[in-house]
Amino acid sequence: INLETGDKLLVLDCGGGTVDVCAIEVSSDRKTDGRFRFRQLLEPSGGNWGATYIDDRFYRFLKKFCGSEVMEHVENNPAILQEVRHSWEKLKCSVTRKDFLPESDGRVIQLDRLLEILPEAIGDLVKRYNQIHKHPVGAKRTGLIKKELVLTPSILKTFF
Repeated sequence: INLETGDKLLVLDCGGGTVDVCAIEVSSDRKTDGRFRFRQLLEPSGGNWGATYIDDRFYRFLKKFCGSEVMEHVENNPAILQEVRHSWEKLKCSVTRKDFLPESDGRVIQLDRLLEILPEAIGDLVKRYNQIHKHPVGAKRTGLIKKELVLTPSILKTFF
């Protein structure tokens, strides 16, 4: 790193549970004693905005969508749980700002094993979910493409 005395940095620590931010200034560069020294410019700040909170909101959605009994079965079945976690992680890491725009078609999450154990037809679940949960006027609704669940822009926003 090529830093000099007086350089200012904004440090973001994005962890699983929190995101922390601090502003620092290089108060001594390596020319003095071979080590950088920093001074704090502002009081550090942060909040509970880490990735685990995004995951929690997604899993709460799945519980509302599939029902508590199904999600309990998922949590006790390693193969299904692994598929859900892997599919969610893959989708979560690929979401962009465009996915939140109303004209977006939403994002598809592949949950083959989960969909196979649902007690009611997936189409009925989608219909019931859309009836229960309010959507902004004109917003797309949760849907299906073959046996894949479509997460609409309005639903994606609730996770992030």
